[in-house]
Amino acid sequence: MIPSVTKLAILPVGFVFLLLSGCGSSKQTAASTATVIVYQENFDQGTVQVSWSGQSEAQSLAFQEDTGPLRLQAGAGTMEITGSNVSFNDIPLTLTPNTTNEFIMFGFEPYEQAYMLLTADTTPAAGSGAKLRIENCTVESTAGNLYLLPSGSVPNANSTSLSNYICNLNPVGGGVYQVLSLGTYDFFVTGSGPTQVLYKTTVTLAANQNRTLVLLFGCTGAGECPTAFATLLLDDLN
Repeated sequence: MIPSVTKLAILPVGFVFLLLSGCGSSKQTAASTATVIVYQENFDQGTVQVSWSGQSEAQSLAFQEDTGPLRLQAGAGTMEITGSNVSFNDIPLTLTPNTTNEFIMFGFEPYEQAYMLLTADTTPAAGSGAKLRIENCTVESTAGNLYLLPSGSVPNANSTSLSNYICNLNPVGGGVYQVLSLGTYDFFVTGSGPTQVLYKTTVTLAANQNRTLVLLFGCTGAGECPTAFATLLLDDLN
């Protein structure tokens, strides 16, 4: 018996013949996904569950914990936060493919719950510099004045106050990064005058680092606490 022969078409020069498998793949590519870290920074919400468009991502996210990097389907979807003390549940969001994002739950008391989706800048500053953005997520606009000064300096009448930007008024995207010299900076929250310091923390910036400093209410117990502050430093790059 003469064995059968499979005939192959002769392609003109310059063409490439590809033999492709008919098997499909459900694996998501980097271009179709986005990275999101979810932070639970609202004491009154307690432990929550996190899902993205119906897919469970975290079952027991406690106060001051985060999920770590989650690879989520990019595009339009719904961030679903559930728990016994959560006043918002389904949050429509659009995730840009191949981006890194931080989703932060913040505020205090059931009626002061809010969220912020920050998209990280993962491009280093020119000349091995550093980038820093500051997000004021204290819900209320009465947090006082904000100052960022070289370490060792203190606010005074000649100091320039940062714009008191309230992050939940524009809860997607985040503010603008500043390009700064390398070194250590002190961040201040002051009251009615620049010398009335209510809160201070320190940020050290090294070459090619991008950071986001999020100002939060430092509530760790029941009741209102609009004069207690805390910060969350996010490593956006390096």
